[in-house]
Amino acid sequence: MIRRINHTARKRIERRSLGIQLHRTTPLSASFSLDLAEYGFPRDAVVIAEAYGQSRNVRVTLGAVGDGLVALSAELPQLSSSDGIHIRVKVIPAYPSEPRLLGLAEGVAPDTDGESPARSLLPVRVSDLGELVWRVVYEEPGPVLEVNRGLLAGTAYLRQAHFVALAQIEVLRQILFEALWRGGEEEGAESESWQTRWIKLGETLAGRACDSDGDVNDEHRDWIRDACEAFARKREALTKLNLMETES
Repeated sequence: MIRRINHTARKRIERRSLGIQLHRTTPLSASFSLDLAEYGFPRDAVVIAEAYGQSRNVRVTLGAVGDGLVALSAELPQLSSSDGIHIRVKVIPAYPSEPRLLGLAEGVAPDTDGESPARSLLPVRVSDLGELVWRVVYEEPGPVLEVNRGLLAGTAYLRQAHFVALAQIEVLRQILFEALWRGGEEEGAESESWQTRWIKLGETLAGRACDSDGDVNDEHRDWIRDACEAFARKREALTKLNLMETES
């Protein structure tokens, strides 16, 4: 993965320090519970959260760092749903100090009504796709799986054996290839990139590590193949597809 030195003084805020949950209320709302005590930010520094996705960016001021424990709930009426939403957390000096970043967490996948952040590794969005059933698009927070609005089964189709066997494994293959081609985050980067998160998933599936500087070679393709085959075994893709066919 691409590694460079970050010469800025800003601190990377780790995911373990951030409790962020989206609530499917009307309007959408979010709860923030942050523990920033270990980072040594000035007590009067200001904490800001930005919820972004759906071509929108909603900014919420959470207050001063104080003793490091920051908690606030806020409505996000500008967002239509929790799908594809990520959170950026910034710590900046209090006015009138020169504006600059003291700390940053980027691309945080929040919990949604108690569900694990892992579900946001590949958010799903219903879109107008013509005759395409699905496609993967790449946005700033990471890949998004778009499903055709005209699909009669809707997003429930994603859980059916047909999709798992015939499309879901191809989705994984495409994203792992894209992640390796783009490379991971720079050394000292403020947050873990989506590419790194997907490469870690691939490493878990394939059972071995994989590095990339942006050149995808035969070794990388073998690694992607092994990860996809392991995923297929884990989901029993062929067995469930055959069972679905015999029951129809």
